[in-house]
Amino acid sequence: MSKIILITLFYVLFFGLNSLSQPKTYNFTIEGTSNIEKGTIILELAADSSLYPEELRNIKADVINGKFEIKGNIPHPLAYRISYGDRAYLSGLFVIDKGYQKIVLDTLLNKKVPQISNKIMSHDYQNYLNHFQELTQQYNALNSKWDSIKTQTNNKIPTEINTHLNQELKRLYRLTDSTLLTYVIKNPDSYYAFWRLAELHQFGFESTFFTIFNSFDKTIQNSFSGKNLYQNLLKGNELSIGKKIPKFIALNQQNDALSSNFYQEYKYTLVDFWYSNCGPCIAQFKELNEIYTKYHQQGFEIIGISTDRQKEKSKWIAAIHKHKLLWPQYWDIDGKESSMFSIQAFPTNLLIDSTGKIIAKNIKPSELYIFLNKSL
Repeated sequence: MSKIILITLFYVLFFGLNSLSQPKTYNFTIEGTSNIEKGTIILELAADSSLYPEELRNIKADVINGKFEIKGNIPHPLAYRISYGDRAYLSGLFVIDKGYQKIVLDTLLNKKVPQISNKIMSHDYQNYLNHFQELTQQYNALNSKWDSIKTQTNNKIPTEINTHLNQELKRLYRLTDSTLLTYVIKNPDSYYAFWRLAELHQFGFESTFFTIFNSFDKTIQNSFSGKNLYQNLLKGNELSIGKKIPKFIALNQQNDALSSNFYQEYKYTLVDFWYSNCGPCIAQFKELNEIYTKYHQQGFEIIGISTDRQKEKSKWIAAIHKHKLLWPQYWDIDGKESSMFSIQAFPTNLLIDSTGKIIAKNIKPSELYIFLNKSL
């Protein structure tokens, strides 16, 4: 009899504790209507995939007679975008909550947030928009100014003006971070703000992100996505300005590894992360070639690190030759190393000195030219 009791206790304890370690989930149902009659819509992740349970990373639904339905279980509110027609349409970011909710999809309103009937999108999202209203107007004004100058100069903006515009954009980026922080301090339970932070982190780590994250309530911090975002922030922090660049495992075309002290021979080195199908990456190559030609002999180096996939090695090599890249090129196969340090947006670059210290991040070619002209 005692043996049976012990076995019973073992099962109760084992399965009981096991169930406690699993995050609680909630049912959700999305009933959707759309202006498209048939096809397939995709729920695209709004942030890094590690923030989503594996079973919620690949959600699709068939549209039949302008209607679709999605059901599942979520641990807490999750953010997505909807795409259709090979991303010919892509919605703005919205948050799915537990329970039943309706969504109205209009593919003519590209990049706009669709109507969705849950508490987060009805209340929290609207509060968020109101808080960011003035900043949004500043972004719109800068974009209009930029477009006007592009038209006037036939898309050949003078370096000095382009530098000024980029400085203004970076000012707005910093203002975005501080505005988000003030919103979270006032609304620490805002899942919409949480996902905006997760989205921002995809474009590069900023030290302010830790302060924003720590301003959320413990429910959000300790959620499945919250715990994983915190780990990603720790990784991103390793590439902060002032820190020494960590060792990157990358190979050149001869399969030689990137040296751990590659920066020591030069006064300044730009580490440029890119991939062969990245339009903005390739758009910078002409200017970088000119800068490299002018300053390489004076102590400036560039190290290119491609994140192309294994199957796209030939595209990586072809891009090097096509764009006549003059500096050493290395390959981070499938972007595994880069993703470990939360490098998810491209191009990303790091300017480091001869000791390996990061002195600038995501510097534009026009800004790099001015810096080298003064420093070399």
